[in-house]
Amino acid sequence: MVVANERASKVLRVLIENYLENGMPVSSSAIVKSAGLGVSASTVRNVLSELESLGLVMSPHTSAGRIPTALGYRFFVDNILQVKPIIGAEMRRIQHVVERAKGNNELLDNTTQALSKLTSMCSLVGLPRKNEVVIERVQFVPIAETRVLVIFVLSNGEIQNRLLNIENAQQLKQLDRASAFINEHFSGLTPAQTRQHLLRLLNEDRAKIDGAMRSAIDVADQALMANHDEGNIVVSGQSHLFDIEWQGDMDKLRAIFDAFTEKRSFLNLLDRCLAADQFQLFIGEESGFDELQNCSIVAAPYEINGKRVGVLAVIGPTRMDYRRVIPLVDITAKMLTSTLNP
Repeated sequence: MVVANERASKVLRVLIENYLENGMPVSSSAIVKSAGLGVSASTVRNVLSELESLGLVMSPHTSAGRIPTALGYRFFVDNILQVKPIIGAEMRRIQHVVERAKGNNELLDNTTQALSKLTSMCSLVGLPRKNEVVIERVQFVPIAETRVLVIFVLSNGEIQNRLLNIENAQQLKQLDRASAFINEHFSGLTPAQTRQHLLRLLNEDRAKIDGAMRSAIDVADQALMANHDEGNIVVSGQSHLFDIEWQGDMDKLRAIFDAFTEKRSFLNLLDRCLAADQFQLFIGEESGFDELQNCSIVAAPYEINGKRVGVLAVIGPTRMDYRRVIPLVDITAKMLTSTLNP
């Protein structure tokens, strides 16, 4: 969409900046005082009427002032916005959080909490799916005659343990062979890829593998199947959602909390951002959630071993300070990437 002229663009900028600061409908006289356009209030009213016909601003109820629409915010962000540099205190606060975390899970959890506090918004992060990270090493540790602890060392630094029951002690004797075989042939593959190869091996090359080894590989397959995960999210600052104007429709807010519990919907939304090289912004219904029509989502991906594996995001009102929030989310995601890839 193209705003008719530079004057209209300036009027829209002043209106949105004024509304972001005060949260009140902006009158033509207020724009005249702020814009320095050297034109009358009647001229500004004509420009506002033009912007309203384009769907960029609207008049709430019977107010003489106007507020931006989701389309107006989109034009503002894409064509007018100049982001603010992150101040040193904010940078140090984020850096302190990522540097003191012990382990990746604590890192992601603490980062969402810090981002929520810095933005006063709900913050969430999509955890790397186990089928997105690769296995560096597998180890089998017998702990009883019919029980074995399977240890997966993953490329994201995480160590996953699975406790399995086995049929007989004969399997225990072959577990070292099985782990050596897996580490030699399948190291560097995702758990899903490793399981796929093992199943094909068992189905196609049964004659080349003795019975005891087949039994041990079957134990490995059980562990890999238990390791499968469809993804998860960590959420912080949900209480900030109560600060958003829901226009009396609390069913929408309840639906969002239900989506956090169910998780799959938000995981699908975050997955849409994985293909992007930089931050993504969803304003209002752009997210695909009817419940979020009064919200905006700023999201940015983070990487492990050169691959985008998760997304960090904040959910706030459409009336958010985009100039500050966008660079905050973006730089925090970059810090995550740096810390996860020492």
